[in-house]
Amino acid sequence: MVELATQGYEGGKRIEAAHHDAAAGVPATKAALDDASVKAVFGAHFLADGVHVVVDIVEKTKGGLKLVKCKAANSVKAKYTYDAAASAHAARSAGATVAAVEIVTLDN
Repeated sequence: MVELATQGYEGGKRIEAAHHDAAAGVPATKAALDDASVKAVFGAHFLADGVHVVVDIVEKTKGGLKLVKCKAANSVKAKYTYDAAASAHAARSAGATVAAVEIVTLDN
């Protein structure tokens, strides 16, 4: 599902760390975000206040980062907004400037 959502992003970099592996994912995400040639990061890991999140797509914009959470559903559910809020909190607490958060539903 995420692979489908990432097709529209050129210059993207996928973080290859396992979904639960903050020790590998967080530094790989930081390196990708610090790399000016990378326009978007797929599977970005953030860790802050003991909360580890993985964001499906992080797009660099002029105003900061746009976090995109992808869900296999045909509508947005309340629990998705909590997930998106936790992701934004973790990213901001880790020092990122978050300009926007989006929830994308992909009907499977």
